[in-house]
This record gives sequence, structure tokens and C-alpha cells, in this order.
Amino acid sequence: MRAVFLGLLLVSPCLPAFADDAPKPASGPEPTSVVVSVKAGDSWDYEFRDGITNDLISTVHMTVTQVAEGEIDVRNTVTKVKTKDENSTLIVFDRNWRLKDNGKFKYTPFNDATGIPDGLALGKSWTYTRVNSRLTRPQDFKFMGMGKVAAWERITLPSGAAYDAYRIDFTETQTPVVNNRKFEQTVVEWFAPSVNRFVQQTWEARQNGKLADRTLELLTEYKPLP
Repeated sequence: MRAVFLGLLLVSPCLPAFADDAPKPASGPEPTSVVVSVKAGDSWDYEFRDGITNDLISTVHMTVTQVAEGEIDVRNTVTKVKTKDENSTLIVFDRNWRLKDNGKFKYTPFNDATGIPDGLALGKSWTYTRVNSRLTRPQDFKFMGMGKVAAWERITLPSGAAYDAYRIDFTETQTPVVNNRKFEQTVVEWFAPSVNRFVQQTWEARQNGKLADRTLELLTEYKPLP
């Protein structure tokens, strides 16, 4: 079941310890504008954890291979912790990190819940629809969702690293309901302009209101090419 759910969202991990109500350190001033600025050779390392047990599942190394006018191409390498198996995949995003193609699914027009909206700013909200098209054993899944830039805040990761980041909340529902099962997912992303990507992302999936899965992805290292 985990593989099916994660495939619908992203090839890699992503997406949890969810945001709590504890007081958070004050952040710096919100940027007047945000533009994702990356180049070939920039890389990010993440760890992917089970959000229920907190077990480390895999590590992810992402390296930009090419930046075009409308997209960012990435070599995505996933290493499973238990087996040490390693798998590399080409993933295509738009220029705001919204997923378009991960080799298993094609997203039309893109997957909002993996990136940031145009005109990123505190308080922005929007609705969206997309189709996830599975490339093997062809099948389409339609999603309807809502995104909201809920906060500009200082987030401290378990490693102790701290970032000023936008917290963006996504809620999605798969339509139509299949086999009387309503599939819903909630994604919370902390996008830090200083690293040009999210530093933490949480994801929760439910079937008919019952918790099916929960995952957490945390940034461990960012290496911009000099």
C-alpha cells in the first residue's frame, strides 16, 4: 500500500511529524519576492522517515542535471536503509519544483503539492486539479486540492539546523471514489528561499477517514555548485 500512495505523490520520498502548537523562534522579515534560482550541479540530501514509527526508511540525493526555460531536470538517487539498494531516476519539475514526470507517473499540468505557487507570499491560497497518469499499466487518477501559504516562520530541524521558511499546506482528494474508498492526502511543506527548496515536508494519507500512512522528509545537506 505504501508504494502505491507514494507513487501517486512522488517517486522519492517526500513528503511526518506534523506542525505542533509549541512556540517557535521568531523569523526574519518575509522576502518581498521569491524566485527559485538553481543551476546544474546544485544538490540536496534528504532523509525519509516513517512518520508513525520515526524509522529511517531511505536517504535521497538530488542533483540538478539541467535547467531549461520551463523546467528543472534532476537526477534523483534513493538508497534504502535496510537493503542498501540504490536507484537513480530522472525527475522533471517545473521552475517552481512542481513535479511533472518521475518516470512512473506523468502529472498534468503538474503536482502542486511538491513545489511552490506562482507569486509565493504569506496568505496566498488557491485551488487546483491535476491528473496523475501511470506510465506502466496505464491508469489515470484525478485529484482536486487546495493550497495555502499558512505561515512565514523559523523552523528548526532535528539536526539543529534552522531556516526561515514558508509553511505551505495542501489538502487533496482523489476523484472519482474507487471501490467505495475515498482517498485523501495532506501535505505540509516548509520552503526555505535560502536553499531554493523545501527543508521539511510531511505527508499523510487517509482512506475513508482512516489513517493509512504518514511520512516525513528532512533536509540533511544543501550543496549549491560554486
